[in-house]
Amino acid sequence: MHRLFLDQNVRVEVAWGLRDDGHEVIHASEAGLGQRDDPTVFQWAQAHRLTLVTFDIDFAERSYWGREPHHGIVRLRLEPQTPSHVLRVLRAFLASRRPESLKNTLAIVTEKKVRLRRV
Repeated sequence: MHRLFLDQNVRVEVAWGLRDDGHEVIHASEAGLGQRDDPTVFQWAQAHRLTLVTFDIDFAERSYWGREPHHGIVRLRLEPQTPSHVLRVLRAFLASRRPESLKNTLAIVTEKKVRLRRV
């Protein structure tokens, strides 16, 4: 199972659904990081060895340009961003990947495709 950190822009209901699937999931609001800046969120997720899941393009750019080791970034590009839609796409993505395969990888996930970029 995956160890995930959901950014504040991902609805907390997504965390609940992924936990029901057996994943270890922490939502930013549960960690007291709901209003914190991106570097703080990123560092917290990495310190806890969690893959970051976000809608925020800034994290994708940071992983590409920063080149610092991390436990994976999943950048969601989905519409609508409702919990049911996000869960459907994210569950399919997670089922197709081993947790260790996401280390130092940026995954850009849409309804139709997944782009993986090793950083």
